[in-house]
Order: sequence, then structure tokens, then C-alpha cells
Amino acid sequence: MKKLAIILVLILAILGGYKIYKIVNTPVGNQNSTSESTSETLETAQTGNSDTATTTAETMSVNIYLVQLEKPGEDDMTYGNEKIGCNDTIVAIKREIPKTPKVLEASLKELFKINDRELKIGNETYYNALYQSDIQYNTGSLSPEGVATIKLSGTMQSGGICDDPRIIAQIKKTVEQFLTVKSSKIFINDVTLEEYFSQR
Repeated sequence: MKKLAIILVLILAILGGYKIYKIVNTPVGNQNSTSESTSETLETAQTGNSDTATTTAETMSVNIYLVQLEKPGEDDMTYGNEKIGCNDTIVAIKREIPKTPKVLEASLKELFKINDRELKIGNETYYNALYQSDIQYNTGSLSPEGVATIKLSGTMQSGGICDDPRIIAQIKKTVEQFLTVKSSKIFINDVTLEEYFSQR
């Protein structure tokens, strides 16, 4: 009986030693592989967007939205069927930005930094109704129901009744591109965009 007990103790000691050996000799990268994978999946679920092209270690793709002005006499379906402004179309344009967990904020800042009235991309020329505006991103929050509340400040300059809905669409579409955002409320100097333009 005593011999059997000694044999069992030896077997347990050997198994324990093997486990310690495996832990000590496992490469550091392999120890963290499970947690890294979970983190990446969570980030994608929170900030993923259905039109994102690629993500690298340093950069990621997001959309900003510009305006394709009406081209009289041409087939509307060429430019999509979501009409804004004076029968214009809102168009997603991909941009590469530094990788960040604050992807919604970064997307808006990417949109706001464009000072050009027109951008030529490939064979197309797009209009930027925000080119006269000086806007800063202040804060943003997302409710459990998926409503994004974005607060901006600065000066919004519009070219007129056609530009007002173009500006609203450019900002709201840039915010609402993300899978976790179902709708948005955009404020400029503590009033909604719609109220801001109605007061002019």
C-alpha cells in the first residue's frame, strides 16, 4: 500500500513538472493569442463598417461623403438613387486614416479638413458643400439603441438652399456608415443642423 502511494506521488510530480515546463517554454506571442483575437473581434463589432476595404497595423479605410452634382440629360441610376439638395447624389469616398479606436471621430475630422470646393477622383469630380465651413468635433456618444449624438462647434457656411441639405447629408452619412450606428443627432453650437439652417 505504501509503495502504491509513493508511485502515485511520483506520477503526479512528473505531470506537474511537465505542465510547468510547457508554461515556461511557450513563446510569449502564443500565450496572448487568444486575448488579442478577442480584442480585434470586439473592435470590429463596435467600429466595423460594411464598406471598409482594408485594415493594416498602421492604417484603416473609412468613408467620407461628398456630393455628385446633378448632370442633366444623364441617367440618374448612374449616380445612385438617394437624391439630396437640388437632385444631387451623396457618394461614399474611401480614405486611408491612421488606425484608431476613435474611428467615428477620426472620420468626421477627415471630412472637415477638406478645404477644396471640388475633388477630382478618377474620372469624376465631386462637390464638397463644407468647403467654406470651419467646424470642430467636440464630443460624441452612442446610446444602447444605436443613436449617435455628435456635438460640433464653429462656423457653418452654406451656399444656399441647395447646399443646406448637402451639408447635412455629408455629415450624417459619414456618422451613420458604422454598423453600430442606427441613426444620428448632429448639433452645431448646441442646436441641431436642421435648426441651424432654419434660423438663417
